[in-house]
Parts: sequence; C-alpha cells; structure tokens
Amino acid sequence: MIYNESELLFFSIIANLPEPEFNQNAAFVWVTFKRSTIQPHNPTTPQVNTPSTPSTSKREIAKAKRLKALLSAIGANGSNLRALMESMQRKDRKGFVSTYIVPNIEAGYIAMLYPEAPNHPMQSYYLTKKGRELLEQL
Repeated sequence: MIYNESELLFFSIIANLPEPEFNQNAAFVWVTFKRSTIQPHNPTTPQVNTPSTPSTSKREIAKAKRLKALLSAIGANGSNLRALMESMQRKDRKGFVSTYIVPNIEAGYIAMLYPEAPNHPMQSYYLTKKGRELLEQL
C-alpha cells in the first residue's frame, strides 16, 4: 500500500505518534517515525574508571572503526548486502547480518529499502539521518 504525506501525517496523529520525518536523496525516499522519549539507563551503582578499564577500550575503538566502514560503504546512495560484504571483506552472510546489519538497524543508523520484506531480492540498505550525522562525526 502506498500512502501520501498527508495520509502518513494523519495516521501518526491518530496513533499519538510524533510527526514523521520525511527524507530523500537521489535514489530513495523514506519516512522516519520517531519514538516518544525513551528513559535512559540509570544503574544503581555508578561505574568508576580504573587504570585496568580505560574509558575507551580497544574493543570500543574497533567497533567504531567497523561502524564507520559500514556507514561509508553504504554511502549516500545505499548499497545491497553483497556489495557491503565485498567492500568490508566479509564472507559469512549470516554473521555479517547479525553483527553489522541488525544492530545498526536497531540503533537507527541504517534502514532497509523494503522493510516489510527483509528477503526481497532487491533489498538495499541506506543511511538514516542519524547514520549520516554519525558518519560525519566519525
């Protein structure tokens, strides 16, 4: 089903959702429905940085480098899974999807071209506004 901008706005008002964000680039048009405020995690005991646990671990640095590589590979025009795996020199499809794609979709950095059909033969991934902003920061 295809909806126009005013219908999507109407549905978001009915569902008590914030106003959707409409975005486009040369190849894609997408709509983002923002969630209401999410309560931040509030641990009962504060974490203290000690010399044995530096504030930025090697693992966090490696994770940031992989994220930057993924976001750069997707780029402004989006990319399909095969091209992403080739550009990041990965061969295990299942591992790539579970390690790179799913967490970044859940984090809101990337989105699927066909979210209603994850196994669509022409499935591609594109950067969200949040992903583009993060890529500029990295």
